[in-house]
Parts: sequence; C-alpha cells; structure tokens
Amino acid sequence: IYGCNEGDDNDGDGFPDGIPVKVDLLDLETTTQAKFVKLWPNPANEALNINLDLLSDSNVEISVIPLWDVTGFSRSIFKKRMIAGNYIETLNVGSFSEGIYVLLLNINGEIKSYKFIIDN
Repeated sequence: IYGCNEGDDNDGDGFPDGIPVKVDLLDLETTTQAKFVKLWPNPANEALNINLDLLSDSNVEISVIPLWDVTGFSRSIFKKRMIAGNYIETLNVGSFSEGIYVLLLNINGEIKSYKFIIDN
C-alpha cells in the first residue's frame, strides 16, 4: 500500500507532491528501529507471537485493527518502554472474531503494519 507525505500540489494533478511512503503488510521485516519483526503462527487461533529485536531502548506500542472495520478503529494492546534486545510478546487472540487483522507496531514513532489472520 502506498501513500504520500504531505506537500504542495506543484504539478497540478490534484494530489500533494512528496516522497512515496510504502506501508508493508508483511510478516517478517527489518525496520530502522528493529533488526527484525516476525509474527507467528499465522493464521492464529488462541495466541499470536510477536518476535522483535530492538536496536535501542524504545517506546513500543502495539495496536490491532480488524480489516472489516471501515472506521479504522484500533484496539491498543500494549504500550511500554523496552530496552534494546530480543523479545517475544504473546497476544491472547482467543476472544477475537475470525477474520483478517492488521497489527500496528509503533517503535519510537516509526509505524509498521503487519497482516495476520484469526482462524478459531
């Protein structure tokens, strides 16, 4: 999914000019804040594991958005300060309805999205 940073419409196409910003819907990725991020199992039924290797002490927030929710409502799962290192966080997803979700991972203001499926 691609978006664009805010900017002036200098070329007259009706859209703000700027640098394209890619939002990845992957389940394994390197970010500038973490060596890697991995979700498993996917699909999940009772628990979803999030493995992240933080490069430095970081403020971390994880939120979840169901894809069928057109309002874009997100449910914050946790928010905490974490020291540099490798972590596995386990989310209890047993109460989630079946469907496709997006996990938003915010590390020091850098937000990445990851698709996962709940199959109860």
